[in-house]
Amino acid sequence: MVPIPVDCTVCNDSSCDTCLIGTRCYTKYNEKFVWNMHMLRGGGFVDKVAREWIVPLVYGFISQSNISVFGKSIYLTLIARRSSRYAGTRFLKRGMNETGEVANEVETEQVVHDASYTNHRLLKITAYVQLRGSVPAFWHQDTSTMVPKPPIMISRSDPYYSTAAMHFNSLMEQYGCPIYILNLVKNKEKKNHERKLTDVLLETFDCLNQFLPCKYKIKYCGFDMSKYSKSKGRRHNVMEKLEEIAKNTFTSTGIFYIVY
Repeated sequence: MVPIPVDCTVCNDSSCDTCLIGTRCYTKYNEKFVWNMHMLRGGGFVDKVAREWIVPLVYGFISQSNISVFGKSIYLTLIARRSSRYAGTRFLKRGMNETGEVANEVETEQVVHDASYTNHRLLKITAYVQLRGSVPAFWHQDTSTMVPKPPIMISRSDPYYSTAAMHFNSLMEQYGCPIYILNLVKNKEKKNHERKLTDVLLETFDCLNQFLPCKYKIKYCGFDMSKYSKSKGRRHNVMEKLEEIAKNTFTSTGIFYIVY
């Protein structure tokens, strides 16, 4: 757990009723990534202890490195935060729940800061956000037998894909459009295993996209890394292929860039 407030608007009004931490008031934060939200709501723990003890907690990872690119000093920062909704251990938490939250969702933001400028008043920063999560469908793995790869089971069908639609609506509200989906599950298998998920995913996109305007349509890319790396002839470079996919995505979505 990293005790950092997330998406906060801070004020210094000590009389503010929404104040959570002493004279510093966090009036806005993304509840999806706050793991002790039950403590921050009124009527419980928050009313029984000093406000200085109440801190929104994030379950995540932060790393920063200073690298040299063509002689320029660049700070590369990665910030990852895990959703507190529908989280669990591998194999036991898969798919999505009734509200469209997918299992073990992690948001990762890459921030690049050009530190080569000596003028501290001129900062050049870029940022890009990626999200990983379970396939948005009702599925699970049978863990009753001790096998390396528990069989994938489609729990139930959603003929109108209404729950998946809730999931993508949430993504569009939070991150905007277009949304690119990179599917890395295996596509060619001797026994149909992960392919089940790809089939459900493609059916979901076919259904949802027919109701979406062009600029809101969900973009899809399937990439079987295992098959690609083991293809006959010369072994393909997986990283080069991923770079190609990333370049095409960036060209369409753009990146956040600010100079101030």
